[in-house]
Amino acid sequence: MPVEGLPLPDIPFAPVVKDMVCFDLGSYGQKDAIMMLKRRGIVDSWYQGAGETGSIDMIRWLEDNEIPHLSQDMSLDQFVGSMDTFRWGLEHSLRLPTFRYEALYEAALRAGCTEYKIMDYCLNALGHFVDAGRNFAPTPDTKFELKMINQVIQSAIDHKYLTRDTRFPAVFYLTVQHLPIIQWMHERQVLHPDFYLHAATEDALEIVQWANVYDKSDEQVYTVLINLSHDVTKYNIEVLEWLLQRRWKKSEAEVQQWFDKEYEDITKEWLEHLWEYGMDEERGRKRKKGEEEEEDE
Repeated sequence: MPVEGLPLPDIPFAPVVKDMVCFDLGSYGQKDAIMMLKRRGIVDSWYQGAGETGSIDMIRWLEDNEIPHLSQDMSLDQFVGSMDTFRWGLEHSLRLPTFRYEALYEAALRAGCTEYKIMDYCLNALGHFVDAGRNFAPTPDTKFELKMINQVIQSAIDHKYLTRDTRFPAVFYLTVQHLPIIQWMHERQVLHPDFYLHAATEDALEIVQWANVYDKSDEQVYTVLINLSHDVTKYNIEVLEWLLQRRWKKSEAEVQQWFDKEYEDITKEWLEHLWEYGMDEERGRKRKKGEEEEEDE
């Protein structure tokens, strides 16, 4: 709030920062801050922030206080937070997102909108999905996880948007926070089997342990990990150790001792040797000697 008798502070905003700040102010209903910026002549994405959170009351407050909205900068997918805000967007003829109704549908799904009629509206306009749910990237936010067990996600399954062919995108960072979502999708048979490998490559040990051998053998997962292009010593040690514990019936402490060495010594060849022979060097030497003798013959 401005202080009487003092000028308003000159707050420099980089364009990207300004957009983020203004969007958040609209999302969280920070009316005092919005009024202060309005007095400075700043008009920005207040409406979009309120629309994404589904707050029609905030949008009405903005209108009542004669805060203008710039329709040319607005897209309908920013107003999927509730049916009321979505209807407001339709009434104000906001433009459709780049990929039209499918992108609008995805925005409602990602936002965890509890009013699934928005998704029905998009499906009716589409008729069918061109590339249904090829890549699904849910947020691990707790609030959204609770919303997973509701009509929104079930509608996406009923609409054939989420199917067993749906994958988590390669750039999606899978963490243990996603486990409730993964379990929920598994129970409804819309979990792609490759999610297990994805979890392993992200070193999401808790997910790998829950999945255990979900359509993949331990050896398959181990082989995928040691053949990754990135440095396995930085990303996948926990999962590798766990797989080796299972293979050689060793304790966590015992296997961790195997990895108590310099990073540069943890090579693909060494990891292959561990899977084949464990730390039994004598057995490894005998096996190697036998192979060499066979070659000589």
